[in-house]
Amino acid sequence: MRLRVAFLAAALVGALAGPTAAEITGPSGSCSGLTAALVPLGYQQLTVSTTAVSLSKAQYDKAAGVAVAAFAQIASNGISVRDDGTAPEASTGLPFAAADKFWICRSSIAAFQAIRSGGADGTLNVIFYRTP
Repeated sequence: MRLRVAFLAAALVGALAGPTAAEITGPSGSCSGLTAALVPLGYQQLTVSTTAVSLSKAQYDKAAGVAVAAFAQIASNGISVRDDGTAPEASTGLPFAAADKFWICRSSIAAFQAIRSGGADGTLNVIFYRTP
């Protein structure tokens, strides 16, 4: 499974696969293999409802560059996510609760999809970053 989750410690993040691996990390880490400073590229706020939604390519693939990392925060209500190109369902995928924060890395950005996991729509805030 290409989805990689690191919640325990930054040391675990360093143990993940090389710089081209798909990756979602928890709040204690960032995208493994990125050593350059990150430059903000775009922002997106998604309403996550009963149909799976993806991140907008217009926000992470611009003339200024392509995002190598995205920092996400659940502003309200729980969601489930996948980064393997398959749409999650309310009871499948990786669940996150309101206020959870995580990084979406490299190829996971284009493959990322989310769906609400509870009875109310969720709000997902995402900031995209590129390398200089």
